Amino acid sequence: RDVAVTGVQTCALPISQSFDLLRQNKDYYARLEKLCQDYQEATGDPAYILSLVTQVYDPANEMDRTIRVGTQLMQKYPNTVLARQGRLAVASAMQKINKIADAEKLLIAAIADEPDNATAWQRYELLVTVDKRPDAFIKLVEQTLAANAKQANPAIKNAVAHNLTYALARKAAERKDHAAVLKHSKDFLETSGLAHAGELIGWAFDSSFAITNNFDNVAASIEKYLARLPHTSNPSVTYVENASKEWTKGGKQAIRPVEGKKLAEVLTRVSPKTNESQKH
Repeated sequence: RDVAVTGVQTCALPISQSFDLLRQNKDYYARLEKLCQDYQEATGDPAYILSLVTQVYDPANEMDRTIRVGTQLMQKYPNTVLARQGRLAVASAMQKINKIADAEKLLIAAIADEPDNATAWQRYELLVTVDKRPDAFIKLVEQTLAANAKQANPAIKNAVAHNLTYALARKAAERKDHAAVLKHSKDFLETSGLAHAGELIGWAFDSSFAITNNFDNVAASIEKYLARLPHTSNPSVTYVENASKEWTKGGKQAIRPVEGKKLAEVLTRVSPKTNESQKH
């Protein structure tokens, strides 16, 4: 061995190379688990135990092993990244063997601990959708947004508001609840939106046309949204520009000439303000 290589590096190298070799044995999983446990005892590093749960057992449908080893990881390293990743893997395994209630409890706990955890939210939405309870997702989003008002960390608070307000608008668009789309779109565009939202603006446009006399309200929200975010780096500007051009194209044959002109006016008003703010 090279004298410059640490014990951890020396130990980790053969384990990584052994994964594929061990697959040739009938008792592959038992041997691999023992190898990873020995590595953890020798180095204090549980990284390979986590790999068992997230990369080896779960994809191979070794659900009992995933639940057992993942639960041990959660118990041994509480309140750590290891425990949080292990919990998501255990929840996934439980869902696959139809332990829906147990999986749901773990995912709700994961979201409570990390309300900005996109993976936990995606898995929770998938779980309740497959279980034909889509309203459970909306209810948890609303509860989390309410609790987010007391969030002390501004980065987490802003990220949660952005992601979950967008999610509410998306779910409203899916069920064609136009009033809800307009409500959540307004919240996102005027307050919580932090980045590109072309798709959400499209939902707002569709709902504004479905409900009479709402386009001006949407245009006003878009103006506030574009004014408070960087203009040159926001793809939503291009989205709105394209909509304006498409709606006014063709003169008398234009699709929505009045609305297209209003969008063009919004862009004219917003651009100088945004560009000036960027100079300072």
